[in-house]
Amino acid sequence: MKALFLLLTLFPALSCLAQEWNLDKCLSYALENNKELLSSQYGVDIQRIERKTVQSNLFPEISVNAGLDYYWKVPVQTLPGELAGESPGTFITVPTTTTHAGNYSLDMWLNLFNVETWSRIKLEALKEQARKQEYISIEKLLSKNVSISFYLFQQHNNSLTAAKHRYDNQVQIHNLIEKLFGEGVTDQIALNQSLSLLKEQEEIYIRTAHVLENSLVDLKFWMGYPLDSLLTIEQGNDIPRPDNMGFEASRLPDYELQRLRVDIAEKQHKNSASAFYPKLEAVGSYGQFGFGETGRYIARSSAWHTSSFIGLRLSIPLFSLSNINSSRKGKIQVAQARQDFAYYEDSQCKAFLQQSNNLQCSWETLTILNEKLRLAEESERLCMQKIEKGIIDMLQLKQVQQDLIEEQEKYNQAKTNYLKHYVEIIYLQGR
Repeated sequence: MKALFLLLTLFPALSCLAQEWNLDKCLSYALENNKELLSSQYGVDIQRIERKTVQSNLFPEISVNAGLDYYWKVPVQTLPGELAGESPGTFITVPTTTTHAGNYSLDMWLNLFNVETWSRIKLEALKEQARKQEYISIEKLLSKNVSISFYLFQQHNNSLTAAKHRYDNQVQIHNLIEKLFGEGVTDQIALNQSLSLLKEQEEIYIRTAHVLENSLVDLKFWMGYPLDSLLTIEQGNDIPRPDNMGFEASRLPDYELQRLRVDIAEKQHKNSASAFYPKLEAVGSYGQFGFGETGRYIARSSAWHTSSFIGLRLSIPLFSLSNINSSRKGKIQVAQARQDFAYYEDSQCKAFLQQSNNLQCSWETLTILNEKLRLAEESERLCMQKIEKGIIDMLQLKQVQQDLIEEQEKYNQAKTNYLKHYVEIIYLQGR
């Protein structure tokens, strides 16, 4: 207990030694160090490579091939005997190679006309845009989480200050009652009740300190800040006032991402339909084949025979049930994506309107509870003045303090709810 009080007592001094972080600095640090955001950037890079991989199909492919074969059983082919001067109806077997054979070639392939390839390139470009939008969406969500954690830390820090103030007041009251007890003005019952109230304030103080520490860990996590390092947040008690914001669907944090998903579904449907288009390719090869009864044929130029060609390959799809079903599936997926996008807009509009109503309600509630808290604090001061004058009413003091604690908790909860609604509104409208 003494160690905790010493830490809390030294906390302001440590804050002076360390640089205080405001919300903007916390957000900037998070955008550079949050691990989820960094991982999302890798996803963008991977998708960029995927697009370039598909684009590479437009460039020629050139390869060098070579091989050496040894046939311990030479393959043969059956031919009509007439080719060798035999009588009609007879057959002869002719070896198709020699014991040793080899080849090498330079082969080339070029895509001349392929609608499916171009469609895939456009599809991968859309997916790359979607990946970038996912990164931006994570950025916005991260800013929301950091902002909420920042405001909650300030709120818990203010609660700790209030709990420390109430504890100090109770220490003064208990010291006064101890003095009056020593003078015989009050009895042991009043002293025990005072000590019980002191322990209650001490318990609240300790619990509030741990809540503050947990909120700081939460903020560090979202920032990507080392969890075991010192982080000093600037103190603050002002809260932003609610602004009248109109709803614009295009300002939603995931609007572009959701719209791109519709575009991707449409492009995927077109990509499946491109399978019905013909394909034209250019091919070519230059190589030599070598034969011999021994491996020495490799060094004899007369054993090698040149073979080269260049040509076109045309493929025209006539019927494919698989392609037909893929096209039908793509059409349904487009309709589904459009419906999902419409649902997204409606659901986000609903969330915005509800958050706006909750924000206004929280603000009005916060104003009322602030006044009730002020009255409770005034009652505590008046009760302390009575005790200083020797008028001791422990039941009244206990009730006054319980009322103050209850009003403080209500006010803190209302302020927490207000800040959450405020940050949510900012998040939904990208402001």
